[in-house]
Amino acid sequence: MANSAAVVRGRHMQTFLQQIDTLPDGDRTAIRQALSPSTLERIEGVSSVDWVPVAMNLEVTRVVSVQLGSARAPQFFRDFLLAGFATPILHAFVTGAVRLAGSDPGAAFKWIPTGYGLIFRDCGVWATRDRTSSSMAIEVTSLPVLMRDPIWVTSVAGSFGAIFDLTQKQGTVVVESFDVGAGTVVFRARWQP
Repeated sequence: MANSAAVVRGRHMQTFLQQIDTLPDGDRTAIRQALSPSTLERIEGVSSVDWVPVAMNLEVTRVVSVQLGSARAPQFFRDFLLAGFATPILHAFVTGAVRLAGSDPGAAFKWIPTGYGLIFRDCGVWATRDRTSSSMAIEVTSLPVLMRDPIWVTSVAGSFGAIFDLTQKQGTVVVESFDVGAGTVVFRARWQP
């Protein structure tokens, strides 16, 4: 899959910048200064329904991850996904999914492939599998080369923690396997039944 075809919704990237703006002044300033001016300008000026190259998502993800480090970045990405759930693109979808899933994280995680498709296009094939009463695998295959970045993959694992906030359960999501060459990632979600 060509990297040039991989795109992300402009609204998602605007929410990304808004989440950055909730950080303490030092972090916010350092991140914004580290981003390329063209990326900032494009994100700030894009229509919420337009698509932008996924390279912009990767650039912002890398800068945030480096600035916040491995101790703080997962919570940032979790909070970012929660903020994204309130946007017009995802709000109705998430409200319906939560209504159907209730407090069952497994039922909520089953909606990840559909939700991901609302935000990203030509960015891999997402599926859930191996569900038990306390765990589930979320698998992505055919991930574009550009997105086979350990920082991006780790940020996704962190963001999936938002599902536990929605279902009011305690849990974790880890990268269970990552085959860079094949563009395949398996995330493992675990929670208390």
